Amino acid sequence: MAELVECSDDFRVERAHLAVSVGSGDVEVLSTPSLLAFVESVASRCLSGAVSPGYTTVGTYVELRHKAPAPQGATVKVTVRVENFDGKRARLSFRAECCGRLVGEGVHERVVVNKDDFLRRAGVR
Repeated sequence: MAELVECSDDFRVERAHLAVSVGSGDVEVLSTPSLLAFVESVASRCLSGAVSPGYTTVGTYVELRHKAPAPQGATVKVTVRVENFDGKRARLSFRAECCGRLVGEGVHERVVVNKDDFLRRAGVR
């Protein structure tokens, strides 16, 4: 899995990502739910090449420390490191940086599921 060791992406903080817009607070800075969505986006893409066709990964656990604000218009860089992946379960660490400071960090876990079976169990298909 050497090719999956670390993945990153940049996200621009838009109005829709602000705490006041998502209902997680009344301030105009990056919301914690939006930060988590950025993390899950990078983590999902980072693992996508490691699962068989018809399978995907879904988030099952997160520990997130939101340490500093990021204003609208800023760019947040999210870096995810695959700490362990046994083919069924992945444990990842992450960091989010913006404006020269650490915005957030934590741990995220994902599991591999058969996409059709998962959606069927969820009542989507």
